[in-house]
Amino acid sequence: MWRKKLWLYHVAFFATILIVSVGHWPPRSSQDVTRGVIVGLVVVIVSMAFPQVMFKPQERTLTVNENGLDTKIGKKEAHIGWNEISRVAETHDTILIIRKRTGNALIIPKRAFRSEQEREAFYKLAKDLEGTSSLSS
Repeated sequence: MWRKKLWLYHVAFFATILIVSVGHWPPRSSQDVTRGVIVGLVVVIVSMAFPQVMFKPQERTLTVNENGLDTKIGKKEAHIGWNEISRVAETHDTILIIRKRTGNALIIPKRAFRSEQEREAFYKLAKDLEGTSSLSS
C-alpha cells in the first residue's frame, strides 16, 4: 500500500511540515531549511513508526456469531456489531472484515485456521451474517 499510494501522503506531509517549521516562504537562510528538513523528517518517521510501536504481538481471538464479532487481544476485549461492518471479502490467502466508519479491516491470514475447511466455514458464516443488524448494538 505504501508503494502504491501512501508515499505520496508522506511526501505531502513532509512538505507541509517543512514549510510550517521554516515559518515563512521562501526560507531566509540555510539554517531555516535545515531546521525544516530535520523537523519534517522526524515527524514523518514518527508517524510511520507509530503503527509498529502500537503493534500488539499477542495472539488475537476472533469469534463470529449472529450478534457480530467479538475480539480479544491480551487483556483487551471488543465487540463489533454487524451494523458496523461494511463488507466481508476474501483473497486467495486472507479474509477481510472491513468496518464502515473507519475503513479499517481485520485481516485474517490462512495461518489463523487449522485447515482449509475451517477457513471456508468461517468465511461462509461471516459472509452469511454480513449486513445483518439484528441484536447488534
